[in-house]
Amino acid sequence: VLDLPQMLRQAITLDNIQAEVAWQQDERNLYVNARQLSLRNRDITSRMLVDMEIPKDGGAPFISLVGKFNSADGSNAPKYLPAKIMSANAVSWLDRAIVEGRVPNGGVIFHGKTSDFPFDKGNGIFEVKFDVKEGTLDYAKNWPRMENVSAEITFRGKSLVINADRGTIFQSRLDNTFVQIPNLRAKPLLLNVNGDVHGATQEKIDYMLSTPPLYKKFAPFFEKVSVTGDSLLHLNINFELEKGEVNSEVSGWVQFKDNNISTDMFGELFEAAQGKVVILPYGVQAKEIKTKLYGQTSFIDVDMVLNKSTKKPEAVKIAAVGQFDTKNLSKQYLPVLTDLVSGHSHWKVA
Repeated sequence: VLDLPQMLRQAITLDNIQAEVAWQQDERNLYVNARQLSLRNRDITSRMLVDMEIPKDGGAPFISLVGKFNSADGSNAPKYLPAKIMSANAVSWLDRAIVEGRVPNGGVIFHGKTSDFPFDKGNGIFEVKFDVKEGTLDYAKNWPRMENVSAEITFRGKSLVINADRGTIFQSRLDNTFVQIPNLRAKPLLLNVNGDVHGATQEKIDYMLSTPPLYKKFAPFFEKVSVTGDSLLHLNINFELEKGEVNSEVSGWVQFKDNNISTDMFGELFEAAQGKVVILPYGVQAKEIKTKLYGQTSFIDVDMVLNKSTKKPEAVKIAAVGQFDTKNLSKQYLPVLTDLVSGHSHWKVA
């Protein structure tokens, strides 16, 4: 049994332990050197080099440890992490966040006095780094999970960074995705998710409408809209986690091209839409979205009208401009008049 009460919340049962151990002492310290230290149980297999300097007066030992591990089950990772240096919010988050995954390899470094851990003043090194394949990350309550994740997870000091180079949300592809907690001891716990989502634009709308915090903010824009075509969504989400409560602030943008947009009232209204919609914490904003309305090129702007005193949105402002070719419009919708009309008509709606 491996029991480290200053770091781990529970003792770890080992099925096998092997090592070459040497020790010596002087008047002040006991020195222990372990080479080819091998630890194994049903969760993990590891090999380590360990040097310890243990004061005889009961002072904190100095430990230098370098190790590698493999063949681990990602869902069991939290019980091997230093929960005793984390806030209760961080421990709860880790218990739910890493749902499953395979850990093909990883490493650990510990260098310093145990009394100085987690080395806030730079007087030691603590790092655990491991890869996860086929992982599932449940990063926040009431938010869609990231699945099929391939990522590198790094604990360094009191921080956590998850760097995912691939994964999915629904059927959309994730890349360049980072999940970061700068301080695992903080109250409340601050979590940032930043990444790109590739795939069908409609899936991104479904993501917003199926996520309660996003639904409250963005349903007026997207609830009665359907879209065909693909897009790139960049999201930056800041979470504040405290005793099971989740507060969030979302920003980002959606870049799209050749999308067709339909509404419940008018059917397929816009064709070949292209442009960029900016997602703000209080709504959306767009400038010169190029599209075809009734087959004619048009440009659309979207902005929020903020209350002057509260600075909160109270209305959506939409402006559209275009030019109709009368003959082409007649060919499509009233061909009997085609030979009787000609010219262009400029229009603007705001």
